[in-house]
Amino acid sequence: MQKVQEVVVKGIYNSAAKSVKKPICGFSIMCRLIGNRIWLFQGEGKPRKYILRGTFIADFTRADTDDGFRHVVSDQQGTLFKPHIPVGTLAWFERFKKSQGNFAVGLQRISDQVIVDELKRISGIV
Repeated sequence: MQKVQEVVVKGIYNSAAKSVKKPICGFSIMCRLIGNRIWLFQGEGKPRKYILRGTFIADFTRADTDDGFRHVVSDQQGTLFKPHIPVGTLAWFERFKKSQGNFAVGLQRISDQVIVDELKRISGIV
């Protein structure tokens, strides 16, 4: 069994339960996300205030021609945190944000296990 990797994306998540066939993956980075945990962050205002909005395990990807994005990564069941979890003032967050290119690059792997453990702890994910 493949170990679940942790991935971060800054954006908004919408879990719409749809019957979508999984694509044949080949070498696409999007297909390699299937089975991995996605963490969703949002930054608002000036100065930015960051929140953790949700998390899910990706179970399908597809091209997105409707919303102006190149791809959609989604699942059938995820967790949206209500209330959202404020993360911007946590001791580890600045280091994490820097490791993610200040969220400017998009989808990236989280390589620091300490950060992964903290995200799981604050979100209650086992």
